Amino acid sequence: HAAPATGIRFSPYNHLLMCTTGLDGALKFFDVQDRAMVKEVDCGAPVTAVSFMDDGVTVAIGTSD
Repeated sequence: HAAPATGIRFSPYNHLLMCTTGLDGALKFFDVQDRAMVKEVDCGAPVTAVSFMDDGVTVAIGTSD
């Protein structure tokens, strides 16, 4: 992240999928086994919270806006 990270969560169904959030407005997904980012989403505002939904793939975020 280009600014402080604010959250980290692992998928409840795939322990190799990690999601991070940051004040830079980025939502990033990582394959922890390969140590590689697999997806980045620009949320357009600082992201302050993240949680995986029960399905293990849907993510809910909170922003400061």
